[in-house]
Amino acid sequence: MFRRNMEHNPFLTITGIVLNKKKFRESSIICDVLTPAFGRISVLGKGVRKDSSPSYGSLQTGAEVELELYHKRDSEWYILKSANLKSLYTSANYETTACLQAGLELFLQLVIDHHEAEEYYRILLSYQQYLAKVDKNGIAIFWRLLLRIMEMNGISLKWQKCLNCNTILSEFFGYYALRNGMLCPACSHTHREDMIIIDQETADLMLKIPSIGNHINDLNISSQAQNTITRILLTHLNHHYDHHFRFKSLK
Repeated sequence: MFRRNMEHNPFLTITGIVLNKKKFRESSIICDVLTPAFGRISVLGKGVRKDSSPSYGSLQTGAEVELELYHKRDSEWYILKSANLKSLYTSANYETTACLQAGLELFLQLVIDHHEAEEYYRILLSYQQYLAKVDKNGIAIFWRLLLRIMEMNGISLKWQKCLNCNTILSEFFGYYALRNGMLCPACSHTHREDMIIIDQETADLMLKIPSIGNHINDLNISSQAQNTITRILLTHLNHHYDHHFRFKSLK
């Protein structure tokens, strides 16, 4: 278990995942890094874009890195001293690459308390490790990640039963956005204007998502099903937050 040290030590050596990076001034960068000890932190790499800096190549988006940092008490900035690459999860598959990026975008927008940071870190690392091995249907792994994050935040999407009559769903139904849940065919007729309609193919696919790893190589996910499920999950997620989650990679 990682814990904050009660006595502040300005010199730190920690492991983190680079969620994103952006240029800062002429030769520096700023990275948002998820760490198991402190949650998400902002790391300032002074001069690392110079050709002589050995750290710049390690600070790739999505990379797991070991960082040597300097941090003044109460400062929002962690100053980079050095960075060493531990692992980088990539794929030659375009869809898989987009889903890897979507996972990083999700964690960049989450509010992560440092008490839960270690669990979030494990989830993101496991997501990247698994997804990098997937040759198709990477979006389904992203859906499973969204469900896991929703569950951790107490906003689980209950799609096995109708929210109105509690019937177990196994056929055509829809997502009722005003009440954040699923409706069976019998209950959906009076709410169609406020629903995301789900066809049988999409319904069958949604019911497999909790155990999607057992089906990942056997599925042929249509673009319609992909768009419908992604829309439902993001609608449900956004309803419970003050800000809207945005995923450039999924476009």
